[in-house]
Order: sequence, then C-alpha cells, then structure tokens
Amino acid sequence: MESHLRGIYPCKDGYVDIWGQDRVPQVVEMMDMPELMEIPLFASPDAREQPEVIESLDQLVRDWFSHHTRQEIWDRAQRSRVLAGPLFSMDEAVEEPHFRGRGFWATSERSPIGAVEYPGRPILMGESPWQMRRMAPHLGQHNEEVYCGMLGYSSSEMAQLRQMRVV
Repeated sequence: MESHLRGIYPCKDGYVDIWGQDRVPQVVEMMDMPELMEIPLFASPDAREQPEVIESLDQLVRDWFSHHTRQEIWDRAQRSRVLAGPLFSMDEAVEEPHFRGRGFWATSERSPIGAVEYPGRPILMGESPWQMRRMAPHLGQHNEEVYCGMLGYSSSEMAQLRQMRVV
C-alpha cells in the first residue's frame, strides 16, 4: 500500500510529513492511544503489513492529525521519537522560531539590492563549522562566461542577444 504511516498528512492548520511506518508503538504513544498496542492486529509487526490493517492505522492517524496543529504534532512526535515535521510555506519557514534559534538563515550584503537572507547551514557541526564561501550569482552575472567561454558565442553575438533582450 502506498500509505503506511509515512508521507504527508493534513492537519488542523496545514500539513505534516511523518515517517512512522517502522515505529507504530511510538506513533500510537504520540497520539495518546497506547491501548491500540493491545489489539493483536496492531501489536503484531506481521499483522501490520496487511493492507486492511495499514488502512486502519492510516485512517486513525489521519483522524488524529485533523484535530491537532502542526506544532502540537511536531512537539508530540519529538517526545515520542517519531520522525515527523511540519511543512511550511516560505514565509512561515523564514519566521519559524526553530530555524531562527539555530541560526539557519544567513544574511549577505549584495549589491545592487542590499542585504539578502537565504538558507545557510543545513546542519550544526562543532568540528567543522559552516561558513558562507560565496553568494549566489546575480541574474545574468555569468552570462559572458557561459555564452562566450563555454558555448562559443562571439562578443558581437552576445551584444546582439542583449539588444534583443534574450539575455
């Protein structure tokens, strides 16, 4: 079955990505439903591979998620050691306190538009700290290098492309 306690599930205020297929006891703990593990079909790893059991567990998770927010699910998942996380829009990701708190966003001064903030270090590593080596290029910054140096266009052809507003 495609859905086996993994994937993107809707919740009260958006969506959460969960990877709980091999952690069913932790998922039912996360949902405050430990009694489910007393039901033989849910307690047995072999039984949990049956399509109808997968579908039942999937529906229980969907129902539970629909009554909880991304933050509630994320907090509970962390406590129960379930790999899950909220899906954010770009605006939400930029303002997310977790990312802000761990210094995920990097700021760079860029001319002509000034300071630009964009994703920085993906993970925290004490022995080899992350550093910004170079900024992303400006739109068209490497056109001359690519068109003339790599693709073999002449300077006059490049000027013509600029005049035609192709590049």
